[in-house]
Amino acid sequence: RLVSRSFKGTLEVGGLRGALLGSPVLQNITLRDEDGTVIGRIAELRLVYDPKALLRKRLKIQMIDVVQLQLTLAQEPDGSLNVLNLLSSAQPANPAATGSPFALEIDSLHIRDGELILQFPALPGAQKLERLQAHLSAQQDKEKLRLRVQQLTAHASPANLEIRTLQGALQKLGHVMQLDDVRLQTDQAALVANGVLPGGAQEASLTLHAQSQDLTEIGRLLQN
Repeated sequence: RLVSRSFKGTLEVGGLRGALLGSPVLQNITLRDEDGTVIGRIAELRLVYDPKALLRKRLKIQMIDVVQLQLTLAQEPDGSLNVLNLLSSAQPANPAATGSPFALEIDSLHIRDGELILQFPALPGAQKLERLQAHLSAQQDKEKLRLRVQQLTAHASPANLEIRTLQGALQKLGHVMQLDDVRLQTDQAALVANGVLPGGAQEASLTLHAQSQDLTEIGRLLQN
């Protein structure tokens, strides 16, 4: 119940194996937004966490293993991400607070055989990421959320190119989204991005640095 109140929308679990207080395996998970629209499905999720930390309003997760993730990731009109907005509590304990009522820390998050549907106006060439494999970590409190990507690989379409490496950090502080040393590498191109993303409360100041001469593949992501 505490976890359910930590985000807007609903979380449906079709099955449970193992011990809920320790190392549960959740099956057939469906995530819906506030309007009831399905934005995510997971065939199986395995996690190891410290249940005693919940008594201190902390969710400390040592490991999450996500199998066959299907997720729609969309940029809202204000520049924010739909999934990150769901992590805002529907009933914050402090009316002035917009973050989760408890701190969240994920040491290791693995995604295996995932698929992302992307709705980003600036990336018409990457409407879908298939065969996604990723390793991430995350921290969230009432003030900010920080997501670090250790490694991500995928096939992007309709650009039809392989993402060999995606690494870096995404930070959400209030309504400001910021990239920290996000590095994208394809077969022939490499690009590093830093700064504030457009559409938020703060003026955008995004810096892109090309680390290769041939940016044709990056151009295919930006132009459908």
